[in-house]
Formats: sequence, structure tokens, C-alpha cells
Amino acid sequence: MFKYKPNISNYLAEYAIKERFHPTTTLPKDVQLYCMAGRSNIYRTFLMYQRHIINNMVVDTICRCLTDTQIKFFLYKYKDNQTFTWISTKLDVSTSSLFIWNRDIQRDIQNMLFYNISVSDIFVPQKIINMIHILDARIDALEWGIQVGVEINRKWLQNLIDKRSCYRQLLSKLA
Repeated sequence: MFKYKPNISNYLAEYAIKERFHPTTTLPKDVQLYCMAGRSNIYRTFLMYQRHIINNMVVDTICRCLTDTQIKFFLYKYKDNQTFTWISTKLDVSTSSLFIWNRDIQRDIQNMLFYNISVSDIFVPQKIINMIHILDARIDALEWGIQVGVEINRKWLQNLIDKRSCYRQLLSKLA
């Protein structure tokens, strides 16, 4: 029926990367103080601000796991807004390789944005540790929302708690 189905996860990954280098979100740093009043619209603003911080953490985590050449590519592409052709000549890497790098980087970011770690990342302790920190922050915020009387999807919260538990077990097995 629909010939073109937009992939929302690609959009979210691209948005997180662009937002990391060219922020458009300007939320006050003391949003959490306003949330103490228990106003649900302010709490939602806090969650949006937290999502912005999580997006930055995810992008930074992925960047730390790249090679030096891939980091240069990533910065040229997303910070400096250069074309694949320009980057290809600058780094002496084929454009097809750059497209593959870009796809792989976006896929890693997509996975982490949805609180998942890919099979290839299960032996990268730094990604697991960062994912646990991200889940800790999100779970704490959601539990705090329940305490102040905001309606939270408890199944989603339990799913995040279960994932955190699995990642902790995985990390303990690697240690």
C-alpha cells in the first residue's frame, strides 16, 4: 500500500548527531528544580531535556569507539557539514567506505537510542557501562515522576529495569 515507509530510527539517529554538533534545543539547566512542584507539563520538559542529554551521551559513546580516521570522517560530515566526496579526497578513503561507515555509525546510535546494545558490542565494556548509566538516569527520572504523581507507563519502566539488569549481568560476566 505504501511504497515509502520512513524509518523513524534513522531520523532519530541523524537528529541526535546533528543536535550534538549544532544544538537547537535551549532548555534551562535548572528544569529539575521546577519539576519539584509536580506539574506534569514541566516534568515532560524535564524528560525532553534529559533525552537531549542522553542523545549527546550516546553520540559521544559511539565516537569514543571509532578509529582516528572514522572520527575525522564523523566530524567532517556532521560538525563541518562536508560532502562525502570532499571527505573522501581529504581522508583518502573511498566514498563507498564512507557510506558504510556512516550507516554503521547511525545503526550503533539507533541501537543505543532505543536502549539496545548490538551483538557486536557485547564485548565492548565501555558501551555497556555507558548504557547502564543512561538507563540509571532514565529509570530514576521515571520513578521520580511516579513519586510526584505523573502518569508513567509502568510496563515501559519495567522493561527498562529488566534491560538494565541484563546489561549489569553481562558486564559482571565480562569482568
